[in-house]
Amino acid sequence: MPDSPKTILLAGAIGGAAPSLLTLALNYTGKARTIDLSDLPFYLIGTLILSLLGTAVAWGFEEKNRKKAVMLGVSIPALLSVGIKSLPEEKGGKGLSALLDFSLVPSAYAQVVAPSSAPVVVTTPQASVPGRTIELSTGNNSHDYTAVLLNSQGKEILSSGLQGQKFLSIPLPEDASSVYFKSGDATTKQFPLSSKPGVATAFEIDIKTKRKLGFLQAFGVKPVVESTIDAEKREVTPPAPGTEGWVYLGKRTNNAWETLYAKLPSQEVPSANTKATVTFPLKLRSSPGSDNQLIGVLPAGHSFTILETKSDDQKIYWARVKAGP
Repeated sequence: MPDSPKTILLAGAIGGAAPSLLTLALNYTGKARTIDLSDLPFYLIGTLILSLLGTAVAWGFEEKNRKKAVMLGVSIPALLSVGIKSLPEEKGGKGLSALLDFSLVPSAYAQVVAPSSAPVVVTTPQASVPGRTIELSTGNNSHDYTAVLLNSQGKEILSSGLQGQKFLSIPLPEDASSVYFKSGDATTKQFPLSSKPGVATAFEIDIKTKRKLGFLQAFGVKPVVESTIDAEKREVTPPAPGTEGWVYLGKRTNNAWETLYAKLPSQEVPSANTKATVTFPLKLRSSPGSDNQLIGVLPAGHSFTILETKSDDQKIYWARVKAGP
């Protein structure tokens, strides 16, 4: 017995919306999210259009079986994909087809590596000068970017893609003279690098992104992300051995370190006379607090001794330390 026309139309609508709704569900239940809340209204409008197209296809084919009507609706994204991919490519091979990837399951562009707050050391193929590094921080964002090292002639000697890491340390090759950073089509200016052994250069990387095509994501179009990138530079020269001051050690949550900027013997709160090693440049201050007088900066790899620690109600830990082994 054939299904009623209303049932057929509803089945077509469900089929048309199913792929994008499944993608949306996986997006908000998984760790990697490619659909921002700001995109959601436009995404749902696109899903509604797919649902209406599914209804139209089921009605146009005069389908009598609701299961087949669902499958007709599901085929809508694939039919659109074939049609748009047949359009001529733009110059450089970047046409609409380069943006499309239809599937019942989110495509590979949704599989983003979860960022880590742990500092990472990037190895370089060239011989590096001991203690001469660049220390990179992206603050609270974890966007991908690239560090490009140049020699004194302006020739590229190393291009390192940095994916989702908030803290990075890159040993500098002997002939590295300057560096710039890029994210997407955006680049920073070139920054000269110190040639002195034992001097690190720290950069605070600021990346901002703006997403487009929220409406078309319901049709399988990958989000277009426009980036801007800026960097603030400072040279890090270690204070004399024996210099004392306070450093921001990190934050603890549920009896574990949520962020930690030094390598400790254990994951416990360090006691007096604990030896530690800096994993990302630490500002040495006259007393606890980011507004207090700056004494110097302990570079990555520098050892120090913890004399005492203090914390507040938010489990933010500061340590009074003595520079040097």
